[in-house]
Amino acid sequence: LLQSIAMEKKIEKPTGQEFLRKYEFGNPASVLRALQSLVEKEMIVKVTNQDEPFYEVYDVFLSRWLERKI
Repeated sequence: LLQSIAMEKKIEKPTGQEFLRKYEFGNPASVLRALQSLVEKEMIVKVTNQDEPFYEVYDVFLSRWLERKI
């Protein structure tokens, strides 16, 4: 999930069918639990000061490294 968020730069609808299908995630509930865990570990951040809240990788360098891992 972390790598998927890095590839997308930011995710507005992490449980949307398009995102789940693109990265072959199954259950939306498991994605929500993983998101919560990554937020608690400060690996991703939920930005809510925009019109549409989104998630992004907290560390830019980690994000760039994950993008190149595929």
